[in-house]
Amino acid sequence: MYIISITAACGPAVIRSSTHAFLVNTVQSLVGHFPLLLYNRQKLEVILNDLSTMKYILLFGLRGSTPDTAFSASANSANDAVDALSISGLETIVSLLIEIIDLSASIGRSYCKIFF
Repeated sequence: MYIISITAACGPAVIRSSTHAFLVNTVQSLVGHFPLLLYNRQKLEVILNDLSTMKYILLFGLRGSTPDTAFSASANSANDAVDALSISGLETIVSLLIEIIDLSASIGRSYCKIFF
């Protein structure tokens, strides 16, 4: 989560898209492979859907395109400048990351209760 927060909307499009994809894959792994409470799983699924909305795509500096288009080769891909991420944009991303951590923290508590 630290890596996502410091690399969001930084670098060329391929880095920004990779950071966004890394977050999406992390949430998918939490939803699909860990024992979660039903409410927490449902909230993480909502977050997963929200990550594909324009709000988060733009926050990661992907310019209204879908994240997949950042992986297409172009002559200017290394020089693809993006505006600096505002403090409020970073706050939105970090708040989302904290919510993901909080929802997935039930894994340890409920999982430990089963075995101890």
